[in-house]
Amino acid sequence: MNSKAIILALAAAAAVACTSTIVLEPEDSSVKVIMNAQLKSSDEGAIIYLSASTVSDTEPLPGATVTVSVNGGAPVKAVEQPQASDQYSGYEKYLAYVYDGSFNPGDNIVFEARTKYGNVKSEVTVPEKMNMAQVDTLRTVIKGSGYTDVNMQFKIKINDKPGESNFYRLTFYKEECYDNMDGNGKARHYFSIYADGSSDPVLSEGQVNTGDLLSELLEIDNTYLIFNDNTFEGESRTLRVNVNMQNLIAAFSFYHPLPEDSDPGYIYVILEHLSFEEYYYLKSMTNLNNLGYDASFLFEPTTIPSNVEGGLGFVSVSACSDPVKFRIPDDIYLYEIRYREAHPEEDPYY
Repeated sequence: MNSKAIILALAAAAAVACTSTIVLEPEDSSVKVIMNAQLKSSDEGAIIYLSASTVSDTEPLPGATVTVSVNGGAPVKAVEQPQASDQYSGYEKYLAYVYDGSFNPGDNIVFEARTKYGNVKSEVTVPEKMNMAQVDTLRTVIKGSGYTDVNMQFKIKINDKPGESNFYRLTFYKEECYDNMDGNGKARHYFSIYADGSSDPVLSEGQVNTGDLLSELLEIDNTYLIFNDNTFEGESRTLRVNVNMQNLIAAFSFYHPLPEDSDPGYIYVILEHLSFEEYYYLKSMTNLNNLGYDASFLFEPTTIPSNVEGGLGFVSVSACSDPVKFRIPDDIYLYEIRYREAHPEEDPYY
């Protein structure tokens, strides 16, 4: 073998023995505009969120022109408003555009955004307003293995409209008014409250956890309290929903009210009338929260619907009923006071 052949053989052997990995970053050549806005007819103003989905990340989308047109009227421009920075990455992940207006049942609304990545549009119609026929409340006690839960149970009667399919959502809010921490007057605060509808066959869709492995795998928490009228179309139905007493005093802020320096607290019950598209979207989000994106041997992978032309995201406006208001029992706050007195070492603001 001549020297040239020997060199080629050694080179080939080296190529087989040593491998290298080359990492190729994909180019962000296909950017999608994301527009999201889940709104209610009771909102005073509307917030439309815009961002851009690239191959490698999601980035804020400033400088867009966002307009809202109601019932064929002239488009009204929404004002750009930066949101708080992400605490981990240090930069804004999305931007909000604020529309200074409100919506009514029956309105046809067109949301449009013109951005550097293209234009997107979504058109929605607000469903008709449907009030609850009756709302009652009572205190219930649920005992389990090593625990006792005290709840305010709400009995909500709905008269469903015949001749059509209807889709609903129940929402609960807490209202408290008390002294500001800086001593400068009082402030009124509102908090969304989690409510448990798992014991109601309509809200749980007949799912009952019997304690075995299969029922646990099939159990899905209806976090959004959405439901349809498949089982009571055109009839009346009374739903039962529990709100744990501890949720009523768990203010999601640094403020904790006390009876001696506070006005009474209240809880509001609201029935939202949804379009089928919004119901389907919230149903998908429920599956995503419970099951994730991936498929399993029991479930198909979760896919999130979009009603944004030219982009991604979901825009909706639900019709809210007249709210029904209940005063939070005073002994709930007294329980909080006793707990603090027994645990003075704990920071009352956490």
